[in-house]
Amino acid sequence: MDDSETGFEELSLQSIVADVIDIEATEVDPMWVRVRGRLRLPAEAAMHHLTTQLGPHGMLPHLRSEETRVVLLIAPARAPGRSRRLVNLIFFLLTVATTLIAGAGAAGVNPFADRWGFLAGIPFSAALLTILGAHEFGHYLTCRRHRVVATLPYFIPSPFPLLGTFGAVIRIKSPIPSRRALLEIGLAGPVAGLIFAIPATFVGLKLSQPLEIGAIGEGAITFGNSLLFSFMINLALGGIGEGYDIILHPVALAGWVGLYVTALNLLPGGQLDGGHIAYALLGRRHRPVALGTLLVLIVLGTLASQVWLVVAMLLVVTGLRHPPPLNDITPLDG
Repeated sequence: MDDSETGFEELSLQSIVADVIDIEATEVDPMWVRVRGRLRLPAEAAMHHLTTQLGPHGMLPHLRSEETRVVLLIAPARAPGRSRRLVNLIFFLLTVATTLIAGAGAAGVNPFADRWGFLAGIPFSAALLTILGAHEFGHYLTCRRHRVVATLPYFIPSPFPLLGTFGAVIRIKSPIPSRRALLEIGLAGPVAGLIFAIPATFVGLKLSQPLEIGAIGEGAITFGNSLLFSFMINLALGGIGEGYDIILHPVALAGWVGLYVTALNLLPGGQLDGGHIAYALLGRRHRPVALGTLLVLIVLGTLASQVWLVVAMLLVVTGLRHPPPLNDITPLDG
């Protein structure tokens, strides 16, 4: 391999790679080098060597298996763009406003009828934003621990008064180093969110009011019950009698949303948390699982509720494929 052909004249790629791989074939492009061979070291040690040697020169190694060999792709590292924290702050403040309006409505108060009417939305807004924020900061802090560049959470305001938000997201701006890092990043959000969603749901249900179904006014919105939510109803209220339903307190509504968002994010597809987890566990075999999940959602949307078709669209929009981590060889227990 002629280093001058790669455009990386300052590096002796041949010697760097040969320290960790018995080279059998190379492919050279002006912007990348592809090496095929056998590892001379464990994959984790090989990646540490390659990252240490190539990183200071702005290059990044990608290691994966191919039949009985390994393939190493060396390419320029993309510098993550600057994060504009002012944008995060503006979106957060807008979401505070929209969730206060939604929360006031959930409390039965018209936030526009009185100058202080929006204050009735504080319990819902505070509970929901805490749950969503915990979820995204779980991802963010775990990214930091694995030296993955990520933005602070972007809260997304919604003009629709039911919930006042479309949720929150972070942007991961650098490659994830390993399957273990991918698993931990994927799990951190749901776990952190549930730590706040479950107590919020319990407290909110304690404050909620069971009523006879006939006494509930027309136009009331009905929310479905998951197994976890049904269990918490029994735990908080001792169950509800036949012919009764629950008028959810705004904090309970925030908890319900938190549980629902967590469940959606755990679907094993694309860039959802479940997609990260599925790839970490299954590698490239995750794709049939993602396709199977999509098929099940379409069937449910056709036979049960069209809500599942919306969820299926979400899965398609996020993408059924998942980019591999830099070290796609070392197993989770490696």
